[in-house]
Amino acid sequence: MNKKEIENQATQNDENRCILAIRAGKIAVWDLNVHTHELYMDPILSKLLGYESIRIITSTDDWMKYIHPLDRDRIKDQIQKHFNGIIPEISIEHRMQEKCGKYSWFLLNGKLIDGAESHSRRIVGTIVATNRENDDPFYRYSNEKYFNILENANEGIIIIQNNQIKYANKRFEDITGYPIKNIVGSVAINYIAPEYRRMVMKRYHKALNDHRKMRYGHFLTKRPKSYEIEILSSKSQRIPLEIIFSTIQYENKPAVVMTLTDITLQKSTQEALKLSEERLSLVLESSNLGIWDWSINDGKIMFDQKLADIINHNLIGLETGIETCKQILHPDDIPEIRSTLDNHFKKLDPYFVKECRILTQTREWKWILVQGKVVEWSRKGYPVRMVGTIGDITQRKLAEEELKKSKNELSKAYEDLKSLDRMKNQLISNISHELRTPLVSIIGYNELICEEELGSLNAQQKKAVSTALENARRLKKLIDSLLYLNIMDINNFTYEINNVQLEDMVCEIISDMSRYIEEKNISVQTEIPPSLPAIRGNKEQLSLMIFNLLDNAIKFTPSGGSINVKLQDNINEIHINIKDTGIGIPKKMIPDIFRLFYQIDASSNRRYSGTGLGMYICKTIADSHNGKIIIDSEENKGTTVTVILPKTAS
Repeated sequence: MNKKEIENQATQNDENRCILAIRAGKIAVWDLNVHTHELYMDPILSKLLGYESIRIITSTDDWMKYIHPLDRDRIKDQIQKHFNGIIPEISIEHRMQEKCGKYSWFLLNGKLIDGAESHSRRIVGTIVATNRENDDPFYRYSNEKYFNILENANEGIIIIQNNQIKYANKRFEDITGYPIKNIVGSVAINYIAPEYRRMVMKRYHKALNDHRKMRYGHFLTKRPKSYEIEILSSKSQRIPLEIIFSTIQYENKPAVVMTLTDITLQKSTQEALKLSEERLSLVLESSNLGIWDWSINDGKIMFDQKLADIINHNLIGLETGIETCKQILHPDDIPEIRSTLDNHFKKLDPYFVKECRILTQTREWKWILVQGKVVEWSRKGYPVRMVGTIGDITQRKLAEEELKKSKNELSKAYEDLKSLDRMKNQLISNISHELRTPLVSIIGYNELICEEELGSLNAQQKKAVSTALENARRLKKLIDSLLYLNIMDINNFTYEINNVQLEDMVCEIISDMSRYIEEKNISVQTEIPPSLPAIRGNKEQLSLMIFNLLDNAIKFTPSGGSINVKLQDNINEIHINIKDTGIGIPKKMIPDIFRLFYQIDASSNRRYSGTGLGMYICKTIADSHNGKIIIDSEENKGTTVTVILPKTAS
């Protein structure tokens, strides 16, 4: 083996030993072309970071991703300084993120090597894993604590240097919606809404100037001032923020720290409060309410202009004392005001509400409604501050007085009317009885004359007596109706209730009306079952009801017609059906026939006479016996009236 071969073998051995030493010492080799930025990174680094069989770093961009954000500029700065000949070699400790997420310390060494070509200058070096965490626990603890504070802060925090974002925490990412990898390295001003950019840049440069003054011995005692701005999110939404500018030394260079607080909720709350205040102001203005504010400890009360207008006093912004208020309050109202106020102070009443009188500047008494509430209490539970409103209720009080006066007048008029009504009832009762007694005799004697019991009559005489008899009966029916209505008007009037045999009553009424039936040439049939049970009721009322119903049937049934009266036992009820072949009732008028004084034909030249009392009385009697009346009618064919009565009346 010649000398050259021996030297080459030795060199090869040295290289092998160097490679073995590097592998044994967990050292990764790196090679960077400073012109093309091509990077070779030893796969050993991937294993040191916890990636077993993956080569994770193939470019300078990949490399920077794994370096701690606060260390990236330091490394770039050292490489640039070494390239420019400012420092002889690269040697810097930095942190890289492992697969598990934690950062570990590494030592970066390197040196510029000139190639044969000018464009082939390279920096070659090593990256060595260190045990700095173990060697410097206080530094590691402080660093981790600092970054934990930044990352977990409720505010968005960004560090800006040369208008570029060098660091952004997770909260800023959440606010903007942009990922951290896109934020770091971008121009900060691009996130600011256009109308705020000029102000932000002005504060940015002022913060840097203040930082320089501090470095040269100038002490700034002013607290950082906050400003409201809006930023543009990834969804093009405008987000309101509160921003504070401060400065730090970052990588041995001044940098601006922007602390941003999302005030979206605060803004919406302020808008809602503003809207509420505007609404309250409009309500107070439209409702003519004045506002007062009472400082209870010193006795001072503040009034607004609206209240001054109410009492005609010039109290714009005037603070007056409680003693002044006592002078313009009506003396008779003060004790009640004190009592109501004491109850509120003792928390017996949630609000203070009192109507009272107040003396105006024109020496007139006005009625006001005072309302209020204690809004501030001392620690010992004593009232400190009370606010409320005052409203002018003078017109309402005057209206109440007028209403009270009118009520008294109406009450007196009502009593007078009741007295007149009683007199009217007594008069009708007396006249009716006085008329009824001779009328019975007139009817009786006319019936005897008509039946020729007192002597024979010629045709003309018989017709005259029949006409007189018919009108006497009409008069008796009218008197009976008036007596019934008069009885109904008497308060607390009670009827005598007895057992009533309806079949006897119906037969007796038909018998009494037989002459009238014969004169109209109408046939009347009855259908009455044997052993029909009695019902409980008032005999006189039920007799009047059946009489009126039969009288209507006879009146509206033409000559040659027929009437059928049918009684039915239906379990707990008795049904009375009166069916005629008369003129009938129009369907639309059936609901109205029970109204007082209602007549189907109300014209002065009507064919059928009547007072409009009959059906009203029938309905009233049926109701008083807990019964009801049903009418089924068809014009020109006839009418069926059904009365349903319970066997036991209440």
